[in-house]
Amino acid sequence: MDFFILDLLNEEIFIAKNNSCDSYLKLGKNVKKISCKKGKEDAENSLYTTTYRLKDQEIYVICNNGVAISSGKTEDWIKDALKEIDVTDVKEMANYIINIAKNNNRDSGDDLIVIVCKVLKNN
Repeated sequence: MDFFILDLLNEEIFIAKNNSCDSYLKLGKNVKKISCKKGKEDAENSLYTTTYRLKDQEIYVICNNGVAISSGKTEDWIKDALKEIDVTDVKEMANYIINIAKNNNRDSGDDLIVIVCKVLKNN
């Protein structure tokens, strides 16, 4: 899973990924996938870091491997699901993703973890 630091003063998020599955930034119907940029030879020892400027109402979604590969296909099912869902409540969004993952792979026995954070700026 990702390691991230929210810098509230500068309205940024610093994300560090080490061989972790994709995470996502969602604002409305727009979803940005954040992936590790790794080569085959150094996949296990690579650390990918990036910083994003946060926008009001933006949502950051992190899933573990159990959720990401639950469909047996690609991780893009999460991005597609995030584009479709209209709710902005973080608990509803997490439950929505977990329920899809459960339905995709009921017998895996793998942990299903989803963390959803929402940016709410004070005006």
